[in-house]
Amino acid sequence: MGLIRAAEKFDWRRGFKFSTYATSWIRQSLQRALDRKSRTIRVPVDLAQAERRIARVERELAAELGRDPTDEEIAARPELATAQIARVRDAARTVTSIDKPVGEEGETAMGELLEGDTPRPEEEVEVTLREQALRRAVDGLPEPERRVVRLRYGINGDQPTPIAEAGRRLEMSERELRRVEKQALGHLAERREIEALREAA
Repeated sequence: MGLIRAAEKFDWRRGFKFSTYATSWIRQSLQRALDRKSRTIRVPVDLAQAERRIARVERELAAELGRDPTDEEIAARPELATAQIARVRDAARTVTSIDKPVGEEGETAMGELLEGDTPRPEEEVEVTLREQALRRAVDGLPEPERRVVRLRYGINGDQPTPIAEAGRRLEMSERELRRVEKQALGHLAERREIEALREAA
């Protein structure tokens, strides 16, 4: 991305070599990518840049003074301000491990208290009940309508079937299949099971 940006911005009339100009853009692009991707919790790019400036100044002052510099000594440098240093320090707080014990006795890990990606039991039950209600409603349709709806919408756990493929399998023209499908959906819309699902949704 940096090379593309350099190619877009390069002006040969200024007398710079393209390789020198591109190096700067590539370095900046790499640094921005690292700022966005290298942390568990992403911080704004300007904050990450300020953090790097502070780290550089800290290294320079530590070499000059022979000890860790104070925030006031770091802020004395012209490119830094005390408020900026405080902001960077706040953003760089240590991230707590999800394995950290919590509670008085420390028997529970913090991760056990966080909601996981798996559905909650009540959500699984709700989905199962909805699927059962839908299957019952489809099972109550007349035979041709039932076959069309199951095939077109993948009711039996299969993938939904395009209309041309469904017509080929059921040996029906696309026009006839559309008519039967529309009729089936009309019948389903009148059923109490589907009405209950619509209200719950």
